[in-house]
Amino acid sequence: MKNLTGYRRPGIFFVPLFILLAAATVALFAACVPPVGGTQASGNGSAGRGTLELAIEKGAKTILPSDASAYTITDYVVQGIGIGSENEGASFVSSPFSATSFRVSGLIMGGWRIAVYGYNSGGHLVASTIFTAAVSADSISSQTVYLERVAGNGSVDVTVNWEVASDYDAATGTLTPVGGSAETLSLAIAAGGNSLRYLATKPAGNYVLSIQLKKSGSVKETLTEAVQVYSGYTSAKTLDRSISHAASTFAYNASWPVCQVNFAGAASKTLTVTGAAGHSLYLVKSNQAAASASAATTGSASSVSEKVPYSRSLVEPEAPEIPDPGRPLRFEHAEAAAFNANPPPVGSGGSVSKDLAPGRSSTIGYGSADPALSVDTSYKYFWVQAADKSWFQSRATLRAVGRYCYIWVADANYSNTSAANDDDMITSAQVAALRDKFDGAPTNSYKDGIYLNVSTIFGNEYGGGPGGSGGRDGDQHISILVYDVDQDYVSTQTGGTLGYFWGKDYYSQADLGYSSTSPRTNYAEIFYVDAHFTDKYQNYVLSTLAHEYQHMIHFNVKSIAQGLSEPAWLNEMCSMVGEDLVCRNIGLDPATYGAVSRLPEFLYHYPESGVTDWLASPNTLKSYASAFAFGAYLARNYGGASLFQRILSNNQTGEAAVSAALSAEGYGDDFAAAFSHYGEALLFSDKPSGSALKTLKQAWSESLGGISYVAESIDPAAVRQYNLDTQAWVGNYGPRNFDPATAVDLRPYGNSIHTRTAWKNLTGDLAVTLNAPSDADVKFYLMVK
Repeated sequence: MKNLTGYRRPGIFFVPLFILLAAATVALFAACVPPVGGTQASGNGSAGRGTLELAIEKGAKTILPSDASAYTITDYVVQGIGIGSENEGASFVSSPFSATSFRVSGLIMGGWRIAVYGYNSGGHLVASTIFTAAVSADSISSQTVYLERVAGNGSVDVTVNWEVASDYDAATGTLTPVGGSAETLSLAIAAGGNSLRYLATKPAGNYVLSIQLKKSGSVKETLTEAVQVYSGYTSAKTLDRSISHAASTFAYNASWPVCQVNFAGAASKTLTVTGAAGHSLYLVKSNQAAASASAATTGSASSVSEKVPYSRSLVEPEAPEIPDPGRPLRFEHAEAAAFNANPPPVGSGGSVSKDLAPGRSSTIGYGSADPALSVDTSYKYFWVQAADKSWFQSRATLRAVGRYCYIWVADANYSNTSAANDDDMITSAQVAALRDKFDGAPTNSYKDGIYLNVSTIFGNEYGGGPGGSGGRDGDQHISILVYDVDQDYVSTQTGGTLGYFWGKDYYSQADLGYSSTSPRTNYAEIFYVDAHFTDKYQNYVLSTLAHEYQHMIHFNVKSIAQGLSEPAWLNEMCSMVGEDLVCRNIGLDPATYGAVSRLPEFLYHYPESGVTDWLASPNTLKSYASAFAFGAYLARNYGGASLFQRILSNNQTGEAAVSAALSAEGYGDDFAAAFSHYGEALLFSDKPSGSALKTLKQAWSESLGGISYVAESIDPAAVRQYNLDTQAWVGNYGPRNFDPATAVDLRPYGNSIHTRTAWKNLTGDLAVTLNAPSDADVKFYLMVK
């Protein structure tokens, strides 16, 4: 279940509450008359009236009943009973409805006990929840609702098949309820020696199934699957695997076209690939460790029937082309990123605290601007850096006030008469566009703006959110300063720092120091965007605002609230996935203006920067591309916005934060297990129906807080490579390939993909000799595409 404020486990709290409350209120609810539209609920009372708005969320699943209608909710019913002194005796019951939102108007102010029921197409109760809500007079009370499965028993039916009977001679397993203790399973291999079946009746709920396949007492493979059990239904799946075996044959299987090579201690082995006519063979080398593996330790491969050529790339790149001038290269602000990754201890000298402006006694909340400020008149001096990194104060004038933001523009970069888009001058119309995209439209309850789209996933900045203190400056508005970042403007500029967040602004100057190189604080929740890019490439700057807002939230949730230092790769991954999920909601194409635009760089440079790498300049863009690609893979295969919400809200960092989030979402894979399937997603576009193959081409959609998020389908094979070193497009599409005899260094949690002409469009069986890597963390996967 997805929950913005916590996770309530089925069967521990919810079921007893549901049973007791249902027994107590069923008679009353049965007598209620359904209201129509926004009509008033029944009941007496002269208190003020308000509106209750519910957003109903759905969760992600893995192993499910084979009939999707069993767990697909088609109709909802909402019932309510007043529980306050003002509304005692009031009640309502809705007619069945299919939308995942519900609004009832005319409710008497006070407390309400609300029950929400979800039914499938057969009228079977699938899930429900009961909670309390407070309704205020003359206002809309919004609440996100998370349904729990109804109590009762269902069953699990999982079959595992493998190709060669002698690969395994025993099996063990566990079934673990999420939040509960593992149950040891009794598993027997069927007659014939190449399959087993687990069939059991279980209470409805979330489980993790783990099956270990063994040979001579040693575990050769572990299969881990998340399972959802529904009352009255069977959750079933067949796992056809041909991986990690010691056989000499790899028979192509369309439902699982991957073979993890088991060298069984040998220096080399020969595998004959059969049944793959018309397909192509690839070797994926996967470094499943946090340390690099040198090329000499990663092994090699060749076809028995052909001579191994000297180390070379499979396909020579086409002639370079001029970079697309419409796509600016987005560079980091190195000093800000370094500070944010390893900030000074929070609270030293009272550094991070509320700092009200002189003459102000309370927080300035959203939508009510500081009365001391006026647009086009008020100005401030902000500390910024010159090209030589020295600090100076730049005067900026307030040019717009939004519900969630103040837009300040350096006086040197403002001209309301400018008609050019390359003169480094910002107009009032451009300022208004920044404000409106950051805020969203009031007619859409601001749900089409950057602020709510990002904060609903990741949380709030310091002092933000309902009841927030306003943070460092006691004002909940976020300041956005537009100026010439790095003082590097030229009219033809197509690359540079589009924007940045710098946690220094939460600290006192005493904490930061007074040397000539010490950062200067602006005492505010603020991010900075470049005037030239705002002028010429505004849509890219808008996605950058979403990116930087995640950094601001991340700094609060991990560093300020918990004193944790997040590795750069994970922080940047969250920001780029934030762009990916948010762009469409704010009216931008994510493939053009979001982080998806970094895929061309990734497809060429992926071997040079592993998932957990963060390379120094000038190679940092390669790490950005790598971090996004892995984040895009996680979002499309393991949980979208809800998974990243979990990553931010837990008390872990780096790989451990990902593992904890995967577990909280009900998946059996941890970070390492998820990475072990990453190579599949880089190579395969489509996957057969029912296959467990991971791909980037499958989309993920869900709703959080009444906002719909979509991780759109990505097909790497349709994306052209881009070489950052030469700043030119390369003629190949999809991930860069190397010859099987070519060895490259494997970065931490990095891959390399190998094939050759003789492995393409096979006409029959192909015998392949594989030389084992000497680095134990490097795994070989043969894949038939």
